[in-house]
Amino acid sequence: MVHAKYLDVETSFADQCALFAPQFFYLRHGETDFHGAKRICGGASDPVLNAVGLKQAEATALAIKKAKCGIKTICSSDLLRNIQTTDFVHDRIPAKVRVFEALRERHLGSWEGAEMATLADRWSGGLGVDAPPGGGESLEAFSKRIQAAVLHCLQLPAPVLFVGHGIFGLHLQKLLGIDPPTKVGRGEWFEFVHDGPRWRMVMR
Repeated sequence: MVHAKYLDVETSFADQCALFAPQFFYLRHGETDFHGAKRICGGASDPVLNAVGLKQAEATALAIKKAKCGIKTICSSDLLRNIQTTDFVHDRIPAKVRVFEALRERHLGSWEGAEMATLADRWSGGLGVDAPPGGGESLEAFSKRIQAAVLHCLQLPAPVLFVGHGIFGLHLQKLLGIDPPTKVGRGEWFEFVHDGPRWRMVMR
């Protein structure tokens, strides 16, 4: 469990993030066989990267090294696809790695492993339903978990790089006021920057 230092309840999540760290980075893990087969891969699924995903992770790690962003801390989900992606980055930059279960993808209940095509009318990118069947994580619980985990991580030595997930990244954008959010491909990374009154994201 992570514990974040919160400001007063009237301070929004987006404003708290800006006070702790007005700049941070986000990398979506590489592809797995679940993704290659267009199957739902949530927080209860733990496949490893496939050959495509390994190449994606390696290429992005090299790009991060060349960008010389000065990243001090890498915060990763504890799922294997994220750990593998993190390892590629950590091999190339001298950052401290922190691994948190709280950074996992949304638990999607009985939808985990299902073909996306069979749930086309209900799937909505993983954010269009309040509670997936079969014990899935409610949107409210998912949102609270994200906020606590991100605020905790942003109090670590900065800049911080999150090695996260697809739905997690989309919902984080919405929480920061970036709506509609931008879908980011597997193995792609971007930067969150707070300049002026709002957050924006910059693809790298």
